[in-house]
Amino acid sequence: MSEDQLKATHKGTLHIANVDLRCFVLEDHRRVISGRSLTEAIGMKGRGQGASRIPTHPAFKGFIGADLALAIENPLQFKWYHRAG
Repeated sequence: MSEDQLKATHKGTLHIANVDLRCFVLEDHRRVISGRSLTEAIGMKGRGQGASRIPTHPAFKGFIGADLALAIENPLQFKWYHRAG
C-alpha cells in the first residue's frame, strides 16, 4: 500500500428508511458511502462502471447537480485499514 493511499479506519452501516448503505470513515475524517452499496440500494444491476452510471441514468435526470455528478464519476479510492488492538 503506497504512503498516499487513502485508508478507511472505521466502517459501518448507514440506515436510511428501509435501505442499508455500507459506509466508511477515512483517516482524514471524510465520510464516504460504498459505490457498490449505493448502486445495489437503487436497484442497478451488474458491476460494470458501477456508481459512475448514476449521473447519466434517465431516472435521475434533473435530480443530480454538477457537484454531485462529479463526485460520483470520480470516486475516492481507499483501502480498509483495521488496526489490531
